[in-house]
Amino acid sequence: MSLSQTPLGHTTINGHTVRFYPSPLPGPDYPWHVMGDLMDALELPDHWQRSAIDKFTQAWPEHCRTIAVADSTLAIGSSLCGLGLLEWLSTENGRKIAEERDAFMDAMSLGLARQMKHLPPAEFETICQIAAARHSQGAGSA
Repeated sequence: MSLSQTPLGHTTINGHTVRFYPSPLPGPDYPWHVMGDLMDALELPDHWQRSAIDKFTQAWPEHCRTIAVADSTLAIGSSLCGLGLLEWLSTENGRKIAEERDAFMDAMSLGLARQMKHLPPAEFETICQIAAARHSQGAGSA
């Protein structure tokens, strides 16, 4: 568990707020999402959520963390974890999740930009390329 953190921002998916936090990994990375928020937004049953978070944490420990916020703790997941859930819902359950996926991706991109806004444009572009490469390789978190 890390020190108490402040969210980078949030998005609304299906009327639910999904919060994003800075990545716990070193170097440039997309923000991480609150796993329960995304599952609420996808209208997954509460009893399924706890089990799913536990399974994600066991299967992908490098993509799941617990952070302290105010008076509680939150399970956060990398963008790969969130996109994996969205893809699973689409392919295994046949759900149409294009709008949810687009909202999730837009929020991650804005969160990355918010973290890097102080950088000169050329350095920001380089960091975006590194994060995109990390994402496409499935390494780290992005």
